[in-house]
Amino acid sequence: MAGMDAASGIVMGLYYRRVSGKGQKVSISIEETVAKVNFMSHEVFQVTGNTQKRVSSFYRVERSENMLQSVWPCKDGFVAFMIFGGNWGATHDNPGMVKWIDEMGMADDFLRGIDWMKLNWRKATPAEVAKIHSYIGKLFMTLTKDEILSEALKRRISIQPINAPVDILKHEQLKFRNYWQKVEYPELGTALNYPEYAFKPSLSPVKQWCAAPRIGEHNTDVFGKEMGFSAEKLICLKQAGII
Repeated sequence: MAGMDAASGIVMGLYYRRVSGKGQKVSISIEETVAKVNFMSHEVFQVTGNTQKRVSSFYRVERSENMLQSVWPCKDGFVAFMIFGGNWGATHDNPGMVKWIDEMGMADDFLRGIDWMKLNWRKATPAEVAKIHSYIGKLFMTLTKDEILSEALKRRISIQPINAPVDILKHEQLKFRNYWQKVEYPELGTALNYPEYAFKPSLSPVKQWCAAPRIGEHNTDVFGKEMGFSAEKLICLKQAGII
C-alpha cells in the first residue's frame, strides 16, 4: 500500500516539475497508509467523533445498536456483501438481490414489500434486521463462490468472493493476464510462482522476476565492486560473522 502511495506521489511530483520546473519531496508514512485501509474508521472518527470497534463479519450502524452483516458463508467459503439503505441501496444492489432471491423461490411478501428508499437501518428493529439477513444468508448457502460471482456480475450486484490463496492462483483473470510467473530455484529443485506487476505497460514490457537473493549471494557485487573491498577483506568479514 505504501509503495502504491509513493508511486502516486512520484507521478504527481513529476507532473508538477513538468509544468512548474520545480522539484518536490515525496514523503510517505507506512503506518498511516496501512491504517487508512480500515473500513471508514478514520472518516467516521473525523466526522462523528466515534471510535469504531472491530466487529468481525458485521459492522455497526452509526448511532444505532444494529449490526449489519458484510461477510457471508456460502457453499465453499465466504463472500462479501453489504446491505445499504437509502438511495444507494434502493437504486443499486438491493432490488437486484430481492429479484434474485425471488427467482430462487426464497422470497415472501415481507421481502418483496420492503421500500428500500425509506428503509432506515437506525430505526429498524433487531428482528427486522435479522429477518432480512436470513433471506440473503439462505441464498448464499445454496451456491459456491464462483456461482455467486457469476450471477452478481450478470445482475450488477456488488458481491465479492473472499479468496483463499489457492483461489488467487486459480483466478481466471489472472491466468488470462499471465500474472503468475514461474521462477526457478535450483537449490530447491523446483520453481515457485511469483506475481507479475499490477500494470502492464504496452510500450515498456516488464521483464520476468528473478529469484529472491540468497544470503550473501551479492556480497562480491556490493562490497567488492561497489565499495572496493578486496577478496581478502571479504573473507575476513565472513569469518568474523559480519557478512
